[in-house]
Amino acid sequence: MIRFLIRGITRRLYFLLMRAAHQQRLKAAAPRFVRKFISRIVVRAVVDTYDRERRLQRVDDDTILLADFRRCGVAWLRFVLTTVLHYRATGEFRKLAHQELENYCATIHGHEKFSPYYFNDGTSFLKTHSHFYPEFRRAIMIYRNSYEAIKSLYTQESYTLNNISQMYNFDLFRGTDREKVPLSGDKYEGLSVDESFLVYWSAEYVRHHETWLAAIRERPDDFLVFKYEDMLDNCAALLPAMISFAKLDAPPLTGEQISALAGMYTRKYSNWPKDEDLSYHDNKFSELENVISPRELNRLNAALARRIEEIHAELDDVRQPIMACSPAMTAQH
Repeated sequence: MIRFLIRGITRRLYFLLMRAAHQQRLKAAAPRFVRKFISRIVVRAVVDTYDRERRLQRVDDDTILLADFRRCGVAWLRFVLTTVLHYRATGEFRKLAHQELENYCATIHGHEKFSPYYFNDGTSFLKTHSHFYPEFRRAIMIYRNSYEAIKSLYTQESYTLNNISQMYNFDLFRGTDREKVPLSGDKYEGLSVDESFLVYWSAEYVRHHETWLAAIRERPDDFLVFKYEDMLDNCAALLPAMISFAKLDAPPLTGEQISALAGMYTRKYSNWPKDEDLSYHDNKFSELENVISPRELNRLNAALARRIEEIHAELDDVRQPIMACSPAMTAQH
């Protein structure tokens, strides 16, 4: 009963504060130090409590987390596995639309009514960008070169800030006009906005993966780790391990189905549906080559740059290697 009350109260506060963040008169009337206190102390406490309640409500021992650091490719995992799950449930093997994802794999931090899809007597998928928590028992995780992930995050935020008028965040001291809305992350004295973005998100990348790596080293059989760049190189060779880990490999997919599944979802389909969006993405990535790079991070924070390289190496050590599809998986049926 107490947990139910806490969950209800924090949920109401969560949305009340979200609505308050869009009240321009409130922003103009409240002193800056009041806005900072609300956004950095009150809101953070409410959000942390709300998030914890959602984890306790939505994760059990049979949940398989689909996990990544932001912009590292979890949408790819989600599309692939829900396509297989849809096929097992309906006999229909086809590309799924975005809105169909929630039917088979909810988001741990989603605000919608939680209605998991259970398969294999109680197993379910749940997507997360969060670092590892003790409630997580099993997971398929995808990671990516940190600099590429941070460039992607920068590009996505820049695109979003240029194309929407309302920001869904809780920082009352951030405006909703584009020129008043900074990129996310802490700002460091003496560093530019771009430099701060690189340092902040590099440190977050390290903290995120340190928690996952600690769990993976302790219980390696409960985790399957993929590298985004390996998926780009040979997605078809990695799919059997992914499907087998989720126990969705009976009866086995045909070689033709594996090949079709590997080509169903592209970055354009998943994140940049319009040609002009993809062009924006590519141009922005080119602009960021010298802004977000190992050389630049080493100049700003050499110790952090070294730790990034160590994390890359540790992740490479535990990742699923690219292997030829097994005869069992590719057998015709």
